[in-house]
Amino acid sequence: MPKEIKNKKNLEEKVVNMIKKGQIKMRPKWYFVAGSLFATIGLIGSSISAMFLTNFIFFLIRKNGPGFGKIGLAMQIFPWWLPFLAILMVFLGVLLLKRYDFSYRKNFLVIILIFILSIIFSAWVIDKSGINEIWSKKGPMKRFYQQFQEDNQRPMIRKGPKNQQRYFVK
Repeated sequence: MPKEIKNKKNLEEKVVNMIKKGQIKMRPKWYFVAGSLFATIGLIGSSISAMFLTNFIFFLIRKNGPGFGKIGLAMQIFPWWLPFLAILMVFLGVLLLKRYDFSYRKNFLVIILIFILSIIFSAWVIDKSGINEIWSKKGPMKRFYQQFQEDNQRPMIRKGPKNQQRYFVK
């Protein structure tokens, strides 16, 4: 008997024995379908989040400039949590990609590289398409975009606690 068939029979016997002893629990088909569905939703969600955050970083750099002349202001204004959150979303997407069987058949490093490059490319395309300007001027994203733009960094006037006097917040 060839060695491959013998190893397969040994594996089958081991698995059957473990099932009979109660060491392995059988799971219904819906369990794996639900797991795949949630993994797919998570992958799509993390990809879209990473795309949006990377796109937003491109928009901020383009709007505020790279910051060579105004490096101090750019360092203060730039929301540093965005790159970290974008990297976290890419990392989560990579972890979810590992769950799919096609990732085992191919070189996983190439899959990761293609995933990251596609996110950066799609974010760049979204930035160049002008959608950011539309979102920053109207719609539900207006408030989110305007709080990070340099030209919107004017002091706010609020009423203070002392005799309801007005003061400036910087």
